[in-house]
Amino acid sequence: MVQSSSTPVAKTPPTVISAPTRESPEISSKVQPPAQAEMRTPTKHVRDLLAKQGLKVKSMIFMYQDPQNKPEKDQYFIKGEKIKISLAQLDHISDNIYVTTIYLDRSTQEAIGYCEAKMYRCKDPNKPFPVPFSKYERKTPVDWIAGVTYAEEVSSERIDDREVAVLQFEEDGSAVKMWLDTFFGVPLKIQVMKSGSIVDEYIFEDIAFNSVTDDQLVHKTFENGYAVSKIDG
Repeated sequence: MVQSSSTPVAKTPPTVISAPTRESPEISSKVQPPAQAEMRTPTKHVRDLLAKQGLKVKSMIFMYQDPQNKPEKDQYFIKGEKIKISLAQLDHISDNIYVTTIYLDRSTQEAIGYCEAKMYRCKDPNKPFPVPFSKYERKTPVDWIAGVTYAEEVSSERIDDREVAVLQFEEDGSAVKMWLDTFFGVPLKIQVMKSGSIVDEYIFEDIAFNSVTDDQLVHKTFENGYAVSKIDG
């Protein structure tokens, strides 16, 4: 008996599925790499400008205006973690309690108010009133600098006879312009823009550097309604 030869059946090769690569469009559309703004490095000139305040500024005084207090201007004295705020207007705390001056300590998140003005509402200029820290804390010029990781210089100007570099960057989805003093590396003005329109503006006027003393940042005792020694601000 002759056994017929069978025709070999071709086997279908297994389907090979390549592992997805970083360049795969399916992956890149779902897992995006870090935003380019986070990866970019500012020019050396911009880096040097942003680093100046840490090298040259130990303290500062300025008149401050922002969207919350406009058009009033409070005076700020800043040195290290201590801040003194001389309010442009009496601040009503409760009942018949008013304050004119706030002392902040950022290291302890403590805020104490005093009514130091020579007026009838200041019945006891030496009595401290604890006040909410968050109510009076503001983003300082140094805070603005600390938050910048990438910026571009778009122009230069003069503000109050100071040379300034105009930097532009993004923060929390908004375009920000910063007018930066080129000698001290501190912003004099900030504009926050959305869709090309200014939504917030922060101004640091009459700014002076490295002249704040420790005794300016603590309450000075009054006697019979008058200060024992002069209180600046």
